[in-house]
Order: sequence, then structure tokens, then C-alpha cells
Amino acid sequence: MKNNLVLRTITGIGYVGLVVGSILLSPVAFAMLFFLITLLGLLEFYKMMHHGNVQPQKVWGAIVGLLYYVIITLAVSDLIPMMWLWTGLLFLFSIFIAELYRKKERPFANIGATILGFLYVVLPFALLNFFFKVPQISDSYQILLGFFIILWTNDTFAYIIGVTIGKHKFFERLSPKKTWEGSIGGALMGLLAAWVLYNYCDSFTLIQWLTYAVVIIIFGTLGDLSESQLKRSQNCKDSGDLLPGHGGILDRLDSVILASPFAFFYILLIGL
Repeated sequence: MKNNLVLRTITGIGYVGLVVGSILLSPVAFAMLFFLITLLGLLEFYKMMHHGNVQPQKVWGAIVGLLYYVIITLAVSDLIPMMWLWTGLLFLFSIFIAELYRKKERPFANIGATILGFLYVVLPFALLNFFFKVPQISDSYQILLGFFIILWTNDTFAYIIGVTIGKHKFFERLSPKKTWEGSIGGALMGLLAAWVLYNYCDSFTLIQWLTYAVVIIIFGTLGDLSESQLKRSQNCKDSGDLLPGHGGILDRLDSVILASPFAFFYILLIGL
């Protein structure tokens, strides 16, 4: 237990350092980091699908997924026209064509699992690059940095408070260790983090920061539960074993998967 906690802490610090460092360095550094994370996440996802007797197009799916990640990243960075996003959808339909030549059982289950990897892994991670280009905000990197700070604060204190004083189960069917005490405590600390960000970052008003935090906390928690549901459905304890003490890439970034698109749309609403 103690050794696992040490490994978990060291891995967590390394992950935080990479993400924060890439955000502060440049949008290109961040995009490259999450390009790698997207690749690893997709491969983990497709490997998990094999546990459910489904055979997604692992290689072609990864190629198309990464290509679409690049298209989304370039489009939201205003480096290519937004029209390319629609053109990129053609690559998704290539999955149907490729399956014709595989001669596998359950072809449409394989196609569905391959495309689901784009929705579950590629799209949420690619949308994070948009946070660098928030309209009318010059230092919009603060929005992305704030996203992760709020998310990590919520996750960390939900775990600490849940382990320390948690008694009432939050969602026992999918995550037996989660408690209401931990979830509420993590949410309150996440809101506190948003208040601190407001005092040091002028990107949002206080109400906007707090609302932003509520969106991140709610959907980050639901993302965590969705990952638990995925693992249970595939009879997997972890999504992988790449990160000591954490499991796989998707285990560590599960809360990002749903928080990212909903935070993205919240930012769009503010812009409108």
C-alpha cells in the first residue's frame, strides 16, 4: 500500500510537470504532448475492446485518429480552414471500407469500436488545443491551465477526503471506493481553486471561473465513472500498465474525457 502510494505520487508529479510545462512553453509543445497521449490512449482503448471479443482496426484506427487529431488541432489554431474538419470526416468512413477486407467476425461491432475510439479519446484530447485560442482573451493559456488545476484539485481532494472520512458510497455499482464525503469535499476544493485562479488570472470574471469549475467538476466526475463502466464492461482492472501506481493513460486522464468537451462548449457560450 505504501509503495503504491509512493509510485502513484511520483508518477502524478511527473504527469503534472509535463502538462504544466507544455502549457507554459507553447501551444505547439502542448499539442505534441497530447498527440503522444492520444496515440497511447487509443492503443489502450483498442486493447481493452479485445477483452470484449471485439476486434477494432487497431493500426488503421490509430492512423486515422491521429490524422484527425492533427486536423482538429490545426483548425482550432486557425492554421487551416474550418472546412477541413468536415473533410476529415471522410477518413472516419474509410473505417467501413477497410473492414470489408479484414474478414473478421462481427464486422460492425469492430467498426463501432474503432469509431468509438475517436469520440472517446481523440476528440476530447484534441479539443484541449482550442483553449489556447479563446476569443477576446490574450492570455488564454490561463484557461487551459485553470482547467487542469481545477480538475486535479477536485480529483486529489476527493481521493484524500474519501479515504480519510468517507463513509457513504457515491456510486457503488461502478466505483465502490467513491464516497459522497470525498466528492463534496473535492468539489468544494475545486471551487476554492477557481476562486484563487480568479485572483491571479484576469481571463474570466469570478462568476465565470466558478461556473467553469462547476462544469469541470461535474463532468470530470462523470468521466471518471464512465471509465470505470468501460473497464467493468471489458473485465479490466486498469486500462493499461504504462503509469506506475495509476494504471494506464486512460486511468490517469479519465476525468478529462468528459470534462474537456463540456468545458469547450462553456467557453464557446461565453464567447457568443
